[in-house]
Amino acid sequence: MNSSSTFRVMILLVWLCVLYGVTAKPQDNPIHSIGHTHVNGTTLEEEARVFLEEIDRRETQECTAATFAAWQHDSDITESHRREKEAAQLKYAAWHKTMWQRVQDEWKDRWENLNDPFLKRQFKFHSVLGVAALPKNDLEKYNSLLLDMETMYSTAKICDYKSKKKCDLSLEPDLTRILHMSRDYKELEHVWKQWRHNSGRLMRDHYKLFVRLANKAAKLNEATNLGEQAKVTQCLSKGRHFLSFINVPQ
Repeated sequence: MNSSSTFRVMILLVWLCVLYGVTAKPQDNPIHSIGHTHVNGTTLEEEARVFLEEIDRRETQECTAATFAAWQHDSDITESHRREKEAAQLKYAAWHKTMWQRVQDEWKDRWENLNDPFLKRQFKFHSVLGVAALPKNDLEKYNSLLLDMETMYSTAKICDYKSKKKCDLSLEPDLTRILHMSRDYKELEHVWKQWRHNSGRLMRDHYKLFVRLANKAAKLNEATNLGEQAKVTQCLSKGRHFLSFINVPQ
């Protein structure tokens, strides 16, 4: 991926981090304010709203930090940037685990009593820990596998169809341009097959292990596999941003 494309993706992800907090806040509605009243005069809904706003502010900060580390690595793949991205991913996962634990400790037996369906959906969403449920060693391996596959994808080179000695064509901008502009069937076939051979083939063993770890994480979240977990998460994500998961069956 070239620097301009990576920058655009990074900006998009930062905005999604910001929107995570904005869209997670329910609109003011008199109906939503009706609920169980505490001794201090606040309702359960009001307490829940304050709690979620606190969570979302921190989520925006953590998400943005992880996104910048990812952008730095993806736009300039070096060992140093890889270590920084791995550290940021682990920090982000640790935050999710802390947030999830707070929901369990403070709201496990209370959020289902909320009258506001939007608030209830947010708590149900936050009750799914996701890949952060993996033990630390497995989580580190999971992140490392993803980084390895990203690097293979981003750095794979193929030889030019018209000049066999020119073997430095990369996905961006070379192959993207050829696939967009060429009308030569043989050239398109060559580009597609060589790209698959020099990138996807190398990922095969990585992907198999990734699937096992992804499904292990899903089972720790009481789902059959990551595909099932993704469906649940997607349903709970209405009204907020959702980055699609890979459907990985058993």
